[in-house]
Amino acid sequence: MRWDRSVAKSSLQLKFFLELDVILSNGEADTYSKQLIWVFNPNAVPSEFYEDWSRLVDHPLVYCRANREPVSGKGCFQSLDLKNVKTLIPTYDKDRGSFISVYKKDNDISLLWPTNLNKAIMYEQTASKLLSLFQTFQTSYSAAIKEFACEGLVSEFLLKQLTDYGILLYIICKEAKGDRNRDLLL
Repeated sequence: MRWDRSVAKSSLQLKFFLELDVILSNGEADTYSKQLIWVFNPNAVPSEFYEDWSRLVDHPLVYCRANREPVSGKGCFQSLDLKNVKTLIPTYDKDRGSFISVYKKDNDISLLWPTNLNKAIMYEQTASKLLSLFQTFQTSYSAAIKEFACEGLVSEFLLKQLTDYGILLYIICKEAKGDRNRDLLL
């Protein structure tokens, strides 16, 4: 499927017509109508959302980040503006406004976390428990990401992954004490 990248005015607008039928106190019916126009901003960060989400569905647990362009094209300092992708530096060999990288094993949390768990200092029983909790969270989080792309907010896995992550964080804080452990696992 080929996407239309047109920035023509007609390609960036959705028109809605709303009509309200009202019965007045004298028994007569009256109709009020209003046209609403929604305009998409192609220079805003959401313009890269579809491609980012597609990469996230393939590899849900990856490190993501964005870098701010500190100086504008006119030489002035600028803050981050989600309505203007020019305030972001293009990263990950992608366009400005992209937050999800092309997949690299170095950014895959599902591979890094178990490795970090082996480096942490704790009892074997605690490490085994944490690995099991992480795998449970990984499964529910991956399912939530994939289902959200198809079903939206009605996905049952959204709440499940939240609960699983809360349990994982609680056990890390309770049983994997120490700055080094928290640095490796959080």
